[in-house]
Amino acid sequence: MARSLIAALPAAPDVTSLNAALKRAGFALRVEAEWDDPDHTGFTPCTLDGEDAGFELKRSPGQLQVRWSGDPREHAAALAVVAVLADAFGAQVSAPDSDAPLSPPELKDNAHALFEGL
Repeated sequence: MARSLIAALPAAPDVTSLNAALKRAGFALRVEAEWDDPDHTGFTPCTLDGEDAGFELKRSPGQLQVRWSGDPREHAAALAVVAVLADAFGAQVSAPDSDAPLSPPELKDNAHALFEGL
């Protein structure tokens, strides 16, 4: 079963800034260069603690939808990215069926818990 979160923000950060923010937040995750292509939609590869990972990305004006399957590595990568988008770049993150924003500290805590469980 696929899961997703929506990050509303005026513009996505470039991959260098995103990766620096992930590192500062303590995530062993590096998003690959496909992130910087404004037309990129679909699987977005990452390196999670030295191994392949990734998530599905759908771009639309003013928002990014991040999706993952049941794979725990995809879930951890996706949640870390949206947590950092919220915490470091001011994105408002919510579930697709809710307008209520999720708290950046809660997102980060949940992402760190997923990383610890891998």
